[in-house]
Amino acid sequence: MKVLKSLVPLVAIASLVFFSNCGPDSTETPIQDQQLAKLTATWNIASASRDGVAVDYPGFKLTISGTAGDTSFDYSTQG
Repeated sequence: MKVLKSLVPLVAIASLVFFSNCGPDSTETPIQDQQLAKLTATWNIASASRDGVAVDYPGFKLTISGTAGDTSFDYSTQG
């Protein structure tokens, strides 16, 4: 009986320590969705360069879009 009396407070303390560590799950936004949020827009391209050669693109627009959580994204061009 003495063992049971000393075991009850020990179990209670262990339960408090164990359950006090439980918190809400982390709902961090995946990196892919963070980057999509940064890139989703219509971009007006004035000029670009490749291998050090500049090329002008008057009126060129690039539109990037997508849905968070998807693995593929959409783009369209004009001009």
